[in-house]
Amino acid sequence: MTRAFLAIAGSACLAVAGYSLSRLGDSAPGPEPLIFFVGLPFVIGVALWGAVRLPAEVRSGLTAALVSLGCALVLAEIYLISRENTREELAVEAAKARGLPPDGRSQIEVILDLERQGVEAYPHFYPWLGMRRNAAGLWESTLRVGEQTVFPLAGISNVTTVVCNEYGPWLIYKSDQHGFNNPPGLWKPGTVDVVLLGDSFTLGNCTPREQHFAGRIAERFPTTVNLGYTAAGPLATYAALIEYGKYLRPKRVLWFFFEGNDMANLDSERDTPILMRYLEAGYEQGLIRLQPGLDRLMKQVVTELRPQAETAAMARAKERNYARAPLLGNVRNLLGIRSFYVESRKRPKPPELYPDLLLQVFQHAKREVASWGGELYVVYLPAWRRGRDIDGPTPEYRQIETLVKDVVAKADLPLIDVTPAFVAHPDWRQLNSYVQRGGHYSPLGYGVVADTVLRNLEGNNRRSAP
Repeated sequence: MTRAFLAIAGSACLAVAGYSLSRLGDSAPGPEPLIFFVGLPFVIGVALWGAVRLPAEVRSGLTAALVSLGCALVLAEIYLISRENTREELAVEAAKARGLPPDGRSQIEVILDLERQGVEAYPHFYPWLGMRRNAAGLWESTLRVGEQTVFPLAGISNVTTVVCNEYGPWLIYKSDQHGFNNPPGLWKPGTVDVVLLGDSFTLGNCTPREQHFAGRIAERFPTTVNLGYTAAGPLATYAALIEYGKYLRPKRVLWFFFEGNDMANLDSERDTPILMRYLEAGYEQGLIRLQPGLDRLMKQVVTELRPQAETAAMARAKERNYARAPLLGNVRNLLGIRSFYVESRKRPKPPELYPDLLLQVFQHAKREVASWGGELYVVYLPAWRRGRDIDGPTPEYRQIETLVKDVVAKADLPLIDVTPAFVAHPDWRQLNSYVQRGGHYSPLGYGVVADTVLRNLEGNNRRSAP
């Protein structure tokens, strides 16, 4: 009996070592995972197989010790899972850490409270809600305005929009006439100083406009229009430039590229024909013209999903995924053992597979902005994990950084890199909304972005002055 147990345990350890070794090529994790996920299981596996030949009393004691240790680790993991915070609890924790009034309400609870006050409020619309994979594995939209299939690039227009809460206050804004996070009265073609392009970091998750870099930049350039929106990768960002940016014809366009997920988003976008068509000359959906129909469509979608949101909000606080206890994720984090995704997470394809597509997107954007005499800048935003790793950015982020900067240089575009300002900050945790767990930037982090961008723009202005 004990021989069989030790043999099975040894085989399991060797299997873990072999599986982990097979994943090293994908993740390039550094020495710690190599030691803990390959070396240690291999040594233990060999030792357990060797223990099969030990005397019976020794095998019995070793078996009892291993079973006790395994049970103790799993029980410790179960306890740590039970202590995990929900998203709302994390926001409360972050608020308390910053001395701010906590707000533990869910998004649907905030909307219900606003409706009780007579305010028409809607959740932030997620553009990929209507996307489905077809038989060929490509993403197709199920959303239609009349007979036209559409991919929205913004939210519902002219409504109170409830977005997110990561450090205390909820981000709630009145959307502009095209569903973006802007004050009224800015959509005047030919009079706009700056247009901002990007994803949720550019939209402003989860910080009021006056504390976000959009508001800070608007203090210097009053007619600044923010076209940033959630889940926008490079192709969706370029699409926003075509649909809305060229209508405004701004003097400057700031393209905010987020290191953390823009390449992964591009991986999905290149399998999305409606977005890839923007690289064809003259293509656009005509979203400005379709705005009334888009509003009706998006209101219908979120209304249909509302019962699910209410149910999820009630159940979220009770949900604890104990099935992952054997993976010991919390225990490993407590011991400082970095994971390299042995939990079989779906990983994006290596970014080196599509630098040509990113270059093509930037080149198209440069030509478009130049067609009305504007200037295009790329602003590089570092991912929050960069500061968590004592030895610098993870290999994956370093690879993305090198690739993107090389592509920007090939496109001959000016680059504003925020990374050095983040790295130089004495406490990286204060630059992020969840003090310990990342999320979007905090007001302080967004302020660092604003200072870096304005400093570079002012420097360019001085150099170009006669």
